[in-house]
Amino acid sequence: MNSGTFDDTQNAQSEFSSSDPGPTWSRTGRQPEAMVESLLDLATGAAERYASDKKVWLANAIVDLAAGVRQSGRRFEGEQEWLAEAIDKGAGRVRDFAEDLRGADVRDLYNQGRVFARQRPKLVLAGAIAAGIVAISVARRVLAGNMAPRAARAA
Repeated sequence: MNSGTFDDTQNAQSEFSSSDPGPTWSRTGRQPEAMVESLLDLATGAAERYASDKKVWLANAIVDLAAGVRQSGRRFEGEQEWLAEAIDKGAGRVRDFAEDLRGADVRDLYNQGRVFARQRPKLVLAGAIAAGIVAISVARRVLAGNMAPRAARAA
């Protein structure tokens, strides 16, 4: 009777020790790190695709802006030629910037932004504050317009 119990215990131990090594990550600690790295790669890829899409959208918007500026400068042709040429030249530079932006790599843009922020932190901080003030102002106007009584908005 005792030998049967011992055999069962021995069989159970041999099953777990030789045929089932258990999860690899529990002994080496590498599988969770690989999973985290894989998740980070997926997140980085998704962020790069999103940033690339927004970069193209922004480049298209800038090209449209340049076309609008160029069109508005045409009204000065014939009367104030120097002004028409200056506007046309400025619109061309804006368009060139948009094309450079469209062709730029997202990682390069990110790295250039980091370098710029490190070289001119006061300017970046001032820009962030200015953007915050504009955002608050716009939000207040939107909220004030939405919270006004309907009769006041209709008038």
